[in-house]
Amino acid sequence: MAHNRSHSSKHSRIVLLTGVILLVVAVAVFAVVSLSNPGSRSSVFADIQRVVSGNKPTPPPAPGDPTTDRERLIVSAYSYLGVPYKFGSKAPGLLDCSGFTKLAYAGIGVAIPDGSYNQAQGEKPLTSVDQLQPGDLIFYRFKQGAGVTHVTMYRGDGWIIGTTTPGQAHKVSLYPASDDLTHAGWTLTYRHIVLPDEKK
Repeated sequence: MAHNRSHSSKHSRIVLLTGVILLVVAVAVFAVVSLSNPGSRSSVFADIQRVVSGNKPTPPPAPGDPTTDRERLIVSAYSYLGVPYKFGSKAPGLLDCSGFTKLAYAGIGVAIPDGSYNQAQGEKPLTSVDQLQPGDLIFYRFKQGAGVTHVTMYRGDGWIIGTTTPGQAHKVSLYPASDDLTHAGWTLTYRHIVLPDEKK
């Protein structure tokens, strides 16, 4: 019995020490980033909280009462969440990457072409999520010097919605934009499409 209590006490001390070390490292990272970029403090602090607590970020819901074409576009995109991926498919129940973006835009009466390469016409270099607005198309070159082979959509609030980006599910899904923007070796571009109610 004494041996068990000793073992349990030792295990508790190890768990406590590990927690303290993680907290110290998190605070140190927060301090360094805060000093180098004061504007990022709140998001960095939120990330540290998630690391320490072990919680994953919660994706935002679709706009509850859309009043603009851009909000309606995001609602249209959300309507395809969970639809399985199939290369070359443009059917509402089975979609590839550009089939998804084409149907999402069609849901608000805006026609864009088939294929990620064709949808990328007018693309611009993407280096920061701050360049993006909800509904912007994001294009991917997975190898240096390669052409566009994939497209997703920026949901807003630091999230992407799309199908089968490497590392993501083979269905229309919602995931943090940081998963893609920090990926070494990928070249990302984007295209902002002006929607009908923004042309007035």
